[in-house]
Amino acid sequence: MVKKSLTVLLTTSIITLSTLAPATTALAVDDKDIENQSTYIDQLKNQKALTEQEISAVQGKIDQAIAKAQEIVEAQQELQGNIDDLKVKITDKEAEIEKREDKLAEQARAVQVSSSNSTYLEFILGAEDFSDVVSRISTVVNVVKANNDLVSEQKDAKVELDSQKTDLDNKYAQQEKNAYELEVLKDQLDQQQTTLVANADSLEQQTNDATSKLNDLVAQKETEERLAAEKAAAEQAAKEAAEKAAAEQAAAEQAAAEQAAAEQAAAEQAAAEQEEENTTPIVAASAPVQSNTPAQPASNPSSNGSNNSSNNNNSNNNANNNSNDGGSYNSGSSNNQASTPAPAPTPAPAPTPAPSAPSVNSGSVLEIAQQFIGVPYVWGGTSPSGFDCSGLVQYVYAKVGRSLPRVTYAQETAGSYISVSQAQPGDLLFWGPKGSSHHVAIYMGGGQYIHAPQPGQSVTIQSISYYAPDFAVRL
Repeated sequence: MVKKSLTVLLTTSIITLSTLAPATTALAVDDKDIENQSTYIDQLKNQKALTEQEISAVQGKIDQAIAKAQEIVEAQQELQGNIDDLKVKITDKEAEIEKREDKLAEQARAVQVSSSNSTYLEFILGAEDFSDVVSRISTVVNVVKANNDLVSEQKDAKVELDSQKTDLDNKYAQQEKNAYELEVLKDQLDQQQTTLVANADSLEQQTNDATSKLNDLVAQKETEERLAAEKAAAEQAAKEAAEKAAAEQAAAEQAAAEQAAAEQAAAEQAAAEQEEENTTPIVAASAPVQSNTPAQPASNPSSNGSNNSSNNNNSNNNANNNSNDGGSYNSGSSNNQASTPAPAPTPAPAPTPAPSAPSVNSGSVLEIAQQFIGVPYVWGGTSPSGFDCSGLVQYVYAKVGRSLPRVTYAQETAGSYISVSQAQPGDLLFWGPKGSSHHVAIYMGGGQYIHAPQPGQSVTIQSISYYAPDFAVRL
């Protein structure tokens, strides 16, 4: 009977422990996810290294372009010096030719060049003697020769003047060509720098995003591992508690069974002793003893029934305990699963509205531009520390909310072409052919404009009569 009770108890315990046995939990983030993200970051780093090599190569080209630009700037300065010297020479030569022409006119009036042959002959025939004739002939020859030399010098001077003017025109053309090459070079450098900055920013952002995602994966994995460890510890504690309870229950039932057996044995022993005491030699008295013998088995069904009832009660209690333990475990498991935090989705950035460009106020433009009078010309300069022509225009118009391209020939496309005679204050003046201009200024009205002229000079106001533009653009 005791063995049967223990069998029922152990079977119930095994069933209970099997329901409490920890199950393998599949993690949402595993080592493979982290490994893949780490590999992606390594790929980004390799790509960044290659991009940095490309940046270094492009930077070398930029350095070469800057060196070339410096050579062109120096050539511009030397060319401008030659142009200034040539202008002085032309001015001097024109004055010299003008004086010579005055002298020739005076001589023509004195000796009547239009009828010089008869005048010279009368002069010779008027001599008093042969010696005087020779002297007068020599005088006439010298006069004629001087006149001829003066005429020849005048012709040579005019030829030289024409040559100098041609040379000046060529130098102006070369200056315009150099200036346009500088504008193109400047545009190329700006585009290269913009590309480099965009590439660097993009790689930096991608690396930061990938690193942030990796950190999130690692944190999520650590959280899941911690929750799984806590769940496993709880399950192990429940298992140990169930085993302990089963062992205590088995020990208690074992002790009760042993106590019942001992009590039964004692009762049997007492009954046997009492039977011995009551035994007499009278034969007739022995009949009741024999009639009492069947009574002993009658008490056994009652004892067995009591034992069976106790075992049934114990089985029911164990089943209830198992049911309660199982319910507690399932509820705990459900709570553990429900407490696992789900990663929050990253909100998409709100789109940035494009700014609207305000209308240009010519008064504000001119007022701002005049603040920079005296700022030195710096090739590629776009700040008050130094401007080139297009850099000044771009900076000034940005101050009134108008975005313009960086270089001169690109700024042409910001408005409509008009003639110089139609220009109004705030319009742009350009030098060079349309589509390949090399200089720009801001028209102030009254035939004046403000600009950053060239290397070695500063932002200043000049007149159209001094340096006339080729066309204008209205923004």
